[in-house]
Amino acid sequence: MGGLIFYIYTNHLLCPMTNVNDPLINSLSIRVPKLFDVLHLNFSYHTEHHIFPGMNSDYAPMVQELLQTYYPERFNLLNAGKAWELMMETPRHYKNDHTFTDWSGNKFVTCPILGINLSDL
Repeated sequence: MGGLIFYIYTNHLLCPMTNVNDPLINSLSIRVPKLFDVLHLNFSYHTEHHIFPGMNSDYAPMVQELLQTYYPERFNLLNAGKAWELMMETPRHYKNDHTFTDWSGNKFVTCPILGINLSDL
């Protein structure tokens, strides 16, 4: 169960909200060791799943290559360790589309993936 929660949290809770569903903006794919992709049926390819929910997960790596080629500035992809690190630094509630806050509303953090160059990570 913990592994599933790891994926759910990292795949969604670092991303900005959008008024219109845009999986390239409001979801995140993560890089994990190949063994994890084999054991977890490519679950790390989460943006790809949101774009093509009925697709056989074997094709997700090919979709990721296309997304990186045609939408590099919009496609969210992080190493799993970096995604978890950002999760630990970021409150879990949305104040607005691009700002997170804690339950008390005292801490504010700009959406962490907006300010980093994802292609460098």
